[in-house]
Amino acid sequence: MLGMIGSLRPSKNLVEAAEAFLAIRRPDELLLIAGDAGNDDIAAQLAGVAARSDGTIRIVTGPLDDTRFASAIAACDACMMNQISTLNSGTALVTLSLDRPLLAPAVGTLPSLAAEIAGGWVTLFDPPLAPPALRASIDTLRTSPPGGRPDLEPLDPMRLSEAMLAQFKKVASG
Repeated sequence: MLGMIGSLRPSKNLVEAAEAFLAIRRPDELLLIAGDAGNDDIAAQLAGVAARSDGTIRIVTGPLDDTRFASAIAACDACMMNQISTLNSGTALVTLSLDRPLLAPAVGTLPSLAAEIAGGWVTLFDPPLAPPALRASIDTLRTSPPGGRPDLEPLDPMRLSEAMLAQFKKVASG
């Protein structure tokens, strides 16, 4: 099961991702799109795509508190993002912290995240998401899933804060 979890906004290109999944899905694959749809139009568009999917695309709308958000991600085998106007993503970090691989566009800080987190935990695609790229990413995850747990130590907030403070001290001392 592939998940797209979080608020359902047009900027996340959810409908385009659902259409790409619809074009390449296999009977044993599911796409779960879950989150608060503050925009009725996006919910209706997603429902329309799901209606053509023979049950392989499931849309769950409603607010996600922290527990439901984490539970939805944990229920998936991998999560995907399709937002191409992002600099960074809390959802990406939560996905990895819950030991779920991430499929994401090669934009913003996501290429840097992919470089920092070794072991196949972050798979990037060139936007816009095309069905063949999605199929290849899913096939890679199915045949070569990442092992163990992602090493998130490079992203530890204390470590990052200390490194930033050291740089500020270096600049301040001339």
